[in-house]
Amino acid sequence: MPIVTTDMLICYKTHRVVYAMTDVRLIKAMGFMAVGAVFFAITGGLVKLVTQSQPFLVAVLGRSLIGFIMLFGYFKFRGIPTTAHNHGLLVFRSFLGFLGMSLFFFGIQEIPLSSAVILNFSSPVFVVIFSVLLLHERFHKALPVFIFLSFLGAVFIVSPDLHGINAAALLALFSAVTTGLAWVLVRRMSKQDSAPTIVLFYMGWSTMFSLVVVLTLMIIGVDGYGPDMVTRLLARPATYWALLGVGVFATLGQIFTTEAYSIERAAVVGTFSYLTPIIAYFIGLIFFNESPRLLALIGGSLILVSSISVILLERPTASVDT
Repeated sequence: MPIVTTDMLICYKTHRVVYAMTDVRLIKAMGFMAVGAVFFAITGGLVKLVTQSQPFLVAVLGRSLIGFIMLFGYFKFRGIPTTAHNHGLLVFRSFLGFLGMSLFFFGIQEIPLSSAVILNFSSPVFVVIFSVLLLHERFHKALPVFIFLSFLGAVFIVSPDLHGINAAALLALFSAVTTGLAWVLVRRMSKQDSAPTIVLFYMGWSTMFSLVVVLTLMIIGVDGYGPDMVTRLLARPATYWALLGVGVFATLGQIFTTEAYSIERAAVVGTFSYLTPIIAYFIGLIFFNESPRLLALIGGSLILVSSISVILLERPTASVDT
């Protein structure tokens, strides 16, 4: 019969405590990530609702302005400094983020919600591509296979009948390209500026960019951006409540996913972000009577599987924008 010493009992109990704490941390991180994914899916549905009566840039402006106000309050509440160092790169990253958000919201306006979300969520593939090309990072030997499958899936969505090209879907795909490039810049800047600081400045600059563009289009008199735009917004309470919801839910989703990544390894919780396109599919189906073609659904599945695989293979060298 083996002898059990006091030291062995203490070691056993310590390991049990560590494992229990790990389980609680994992469950908490997965819960945060799942809630964040739901909030992002709701954001997409609300953008779809807003763009039924307002131009997509109005949704971009609302998301940026409300997000900046909420994040600035969050910074003050948590006592996080709002100073930054890489101002030039911050402006460039913010412009890329603004461009990506604008293209994504335009895609939501023009094509089925689930297709737009899936195309935007292919950004991990472009993060790794740009990391290899610009940062000269190593990549897993299986990566080219998943990149090919992801692009094949994108072709099925951009050209669901394999004849003509859906320009709106192509622009939605380009939103993933700009998002991927923006995250590569984030990796460069993160050596001096924290991720929350980068997001705060992104929201601030995005507010400025979208405000300038919207006001310019109003002055020029571009269709949909005339003086009656504000009248239409005020005449439909559901629209401005939805616009408020876009900013609130997107920011909450950002906060929850950031908390999830801070608690547990990204490789563990990152794949839960892909609940967003799945939930977005049902939101589009139930609330907007959207039913993507079979080929588009197959393409979405290819992108989903490929992007998750890229995250699992390359997580140590890549990050994802949520």
